[in-house]
Amino acid sequence: MNGPGLPAVHAFWIGGPLGAMHTACLKSFIRAGHRTLLHVYDDPGDAPAGVELVDATRILPRERIIRHRNGGLALFADIFRYKLLATGAEIYIDCDMYCVRPLRRRPYLFGWESQTRINNAVMSLPVGSPILADLVETVDHPKRFPEWYSWSKRLRFGALRALGRVKGFEDLPHASIGPPLLTYLARKHGLLGEASQVDVFYPNVEGAGTLLDPRKSIADLVKPETLAIHLWHGSLWKLRLADVPSSSPLGEILAM
Repeated sequence: MNGPGLPAVHAFWIGGPLGAMHTACLKSFIRAGHRTLLHVYDDPGDAPAGVELVDATRILPRERIIRHRNGGLALFADIFRYKLLATGAEIYIDCDMYCVRPLRRRPYLFGWESQTRINNAVMSLPVGSPILADLVETVDHPKRFPEWYSWSKRLRFGALRALGRVKGFEDLPHASIGPPLLTYLARKHGLLGEASQVDVFYPNVEGAGTLLDPRKSIADLVKPETLAIHLWHGSLWKLRLADVPSSSPLGEILAM
């Protein structure tokens, strides 16, 4: 059940079982009092109690699924979250976000992951807002010229397209329609000031090195303003649970 006045959070999963880390992250939002919905094409089989499974075809049909040239699905996950927010979903979260404190409603909710880039692992955007309209319009046109690239990357992109080596999003550099696009559009629409500071959602800038340090705890990662911690699954996907020190921050998270 929702905590009083808390918004629902929506996540997306595609593939096999969630695994221990993603399960622990979803449970953290339930503990915080958020109604937690997980959009899936197939039941992962290990969703934690309290998570509501939602048919992902309500947002996009299976036929729209695309993979990056490296085989990854992060590209499609970026497309899905923008389409999801356009339907009125209150807050989107990645499955590797660990909730520390409840998230309150805000028209614009996203945060800096560094001094120069806004991440899209936590997002809320008003339906009908120009930035959300631009995000949806962009992902609906996979052959669109990436104006959010630097001038040097745009020149290279143009040359590769002329040679027939770039056709759609799947041929662009990894995560091209994720943080780089969101940062570009936040600047375009004068919304940089709406982005939360790094320590609100992305205090774990050292990634796996901090999460696996047996001399540290979750308390060492949390600042007074921290609401959630991004676990940066991309740096952990080869990790075996047996290799996680029980006294480390990740060990604490998995034990909850």
